[in-house]
Amino acid sequence: MNQYREFLTATKAFLAINPSLENIKAFMSLPNMRINLQTDLSAVNITKPRNVVIDRNAALFLPEEHKQLVCGITTGDGACLFHAGSLILEANESLSLALRAATVYELLSNPEFYLSIPIFMTDWPWSNNALDANNANDADNNQYRKANIYKNEIAGFCDPNAYSPLLAVYGLASAISRPINSIYPEIRSTHARAPFHQLILPRQENHFQPPVNIVWVRTGITTQTEFTNWQNGLVPSTNHFVPAFEQSTETKDVIAHTVKKRRSLIMNKTVDIISAVDNKPDSRYTAVLMTGLTPPEESKVKSEAGDKIRYESVDDITVPLKQEEVANIVSADYRWKDHDTSHYWLRQVIRRQGLFPQIATSIDKTRELQNSLKKYFHCSGCVDKQTATAGVFCIEKRELKSHAVPINLHVYFIENRRCCIHHMNVSYGQTRGLSAALLREKDISPRQLRAERLETIPIQQRLTGNRQDVPTPQAARKLKQMGNNRNNYTIGERFHSSIRLINEKEELKYAETNGEEAEKKRRLRGYIQKPVMVDPISIHLYNEASLSYYHYYAASNPGVFLDYTGLMVKDVYGFL
Repeated sequence: MNQYREFLTATKAFLAINPSLENIKAFMSLPNMRINLQTDLSAVNITKPRNVVIDRNAALFLPEEHKQLVCGITTGDGACLFHAGSLILEANESLSLALRAATVYELLSNPEFYLSIPIFMTDWPWSNNALDANNANDADNNQYRKANIYKNEIAGFCDPNAYSPLLAVYGLASAISRPINSIYPEIRSTHARAPFHQLILPRQENHFQPPVNIVWVRTGITTQTEFTNWQNGLVPSTNHFVPAFEQSTETKDVIAHTVKKRRSLIMNKTVDIISAVDNKPDSRYTAVLMTGLTPPEESKVKSEAGDKIRYESVDDITVPLKQEEVANIVSADYRWKDHDTSHYWLRQVIRRQGLFPQIATSIDKTRELQNSLKKYFHCSGCVDKQTATAGVFCIEKRELKSHAVPINLHVYFIENRRCCIHHMNVSYGQTRGLSAALLREKDISPRQLRAERLETIPIQQRLTGNRQDVPTPQAARKLKQMGNNRNNYTIGERFHSSIRLINEKEELKYAETNGEEAEKKRRLRGYIQKPVMVDPISIHLYNEASLSYYHYYAASNPGVFLDYTGLMVKDVYGFL
């Protein structure tokens, strides 16, 4: 045991001097640094050993295709990944420290292999500590762009109770020379889940079979309802590893007596999907997993009654503006540019800085004072406008007149209105003014309009549900129609646009005739519109030409609609 602890201590100290990859490999090849696991790696526990206690709560996290497996309890002291591996190999946790040392040895002896894996060429798998300590001047970065981060990450989990990032799972698979079936619970984002829910192959071409199962779970969830709430939450996160076995029919399983006893074995602190285990101090957003961007810090949120979330209070901030940014916002005579232009570019400045992504800024009023330019705003995503997060954008005229570099944009928030409260899982924000005009000019389909805008939205903003400047499908179709750019419509989009025009026209006519209250009651009853009465003839649209023709004349309501059979027909009931 002391041998492995000494190895980890010596390795961490050596990495602290930032050696080159070649020096690290030479260090690992020293006789006293060799790690040999004193166990038979060819024999593993595929079925659950009798002495391993069943983790009933962890079973909630098994996807449908793995429901036949049974999970075992592991101690939550920061080493649960290696505890899980030890249970699979030895039916106890005695091999945990040796597996950690073997994983570190494997990763440092073969850095080229892991640094060439596409997943580890991006920023998202690494911890905040590894990223913050990155030395951009490391010579190894010239050959492997994440080389210094790789060294920092491994140094971080040299501690016996340090958390285990995704890199450790890859290293463990090679350390035991056996594939690891990494099982991640089902969440809404299949893209975010994919890197964690896969078969991770070892480095060696000739390795043992079959694979072993390790499951990512979150502690403290004990019922199906709690699991469903977690699964559908804003940022589903995990903080623990457990092994999963085939069920044994030979002996009666040993069951944990109480949930309280089970909780005494694990840590309560939860982290996000990036760390996926144990006690990671700094958590980040799940959706970062699908990007190649630098992982952002997680916005602090907490649940409120009635399916609402409360964001962390925001502070006043000053943003230095570049010359081109000032030119987009302020005119040459030191006035705000027209409201559509200045509003749009202010949002872009805030978005590029990654500031308060949960706030969908809606401008209430604009002021051009003697000494300053001000725009007062509130968050349109907040539940109650009276208490919504609100503040003011301010630029000092003296800086503009003196051509100061940089010009500062001050963002001041109103006291007691710094904390957003939004409905959970509800998107918000509109696309207006210059934002809509820029989209209208694009010669692409409505679907492509939305996709293009979504790509420009930072990860933090996507996670909050803030869809400001991203048109809804209906708005995108309307923008294209206003631009008279019908040639790019697909048949389905042309038909949807035509039906929308008919429904809008009929809705306005019904409201004028019967009053707005009657129209609202009709919506509550789920009644869309009265069948459109047209000529005493039935015209079926079977091809693109006829549908296109109908689309151009939809505003005059020629009367084609979908009946209950799903066919496009004209109503002739009144003439029968």
